[in-house]
Order: sequence, then structure tokens, then C-alpha cells
Amino acid sequence: MADQLTFKAMVCLLLLSLHQKQGLSPEIQKACEQMQWRKPTAIQALSIPPALEGRNLVALAETGSGKTGAYALPIIQKLLDSPHPFFALILAPTRELAAQVHAQFVALGKGIGLRAVLLVGGVPITQQADQMRIAPPHILIG
Repeated sequence: MADQLTFKAMVCLLLLSLHQKQGLSPEIQKACEQMQWRKPTAIQALSIPPALEGRNLVALAETGSGKTGAYALPIIQKLLDSPHPFFALILAPTRELAAQVHAQFVALGKGIGLRAVLLVGGVPITQQADQMRIAPPHILIG
């Protein structure tokens, strides 16, 4: 089973590399290059194509394996296809992880006008509400 999964991941990596991160817009590809994401990781190669098709995913991967990119890239691509506020909600188990996820979305979306807001405890709620009122975000992260 593990060998089949490894082989499938390698095939997906090859296909994604050959097809310029298949299904992702040039703007997103440029953002990936700027972040020095030259090739998709295994979790990204297995997750991005079905996510772009609108399929639900449950995935498990080690720390530092590229999980955030695996769901952030399809979300941003779908947002580009149909832009509107409050497009996605990302929930993280800790403030620190929420801040990391927020930083990734901001970095990936800075060239396309993506607005992401970080909503966490320990920050005045009025400040967070003002952020959303001034410029309604596309992505809520907390």
C-alpha cells in the first residue's frame, strides 16, 4: 500500500511539473516561484488536482510537508475564478498556527489582491471587526 502511494505521488509530481502546476493560474504560479516553491511536494501533488475539481479531501502529512500550500493554492485558484468576500474559512488549532497560515495566504495572494484576516483571541475584537468592515476579506483565518 505504501509503495503504491509513493508511486502515485511520484507520478503526480511528474505530471504537475510537466504541466506547470496543472490548473493553477499564471499569477499563482508566479507567487509559488517568488516563495521558491519550484516543485509541488507529495501532499500537494496528491491534493491539488482533486481539490481543483471541487472534491473534498482528508489528508495527513508530516510537519513541513507543504500541507498549507496543498489547500491554499486550490482555494486561491477558486477565488480567482469567482471572487467575492468571505470566500473561505480556515480554522487552526492554535494562534501560532493560524498566524503561520495567514502569513502563507498573504504571501501567496499579494500579487492578486487577496485579502485575508487573522481572527484570534488576545486581540481586541473591535480591531478585528474594523479590519473586516474596512475591506471585507476573502479568507478568514482563526
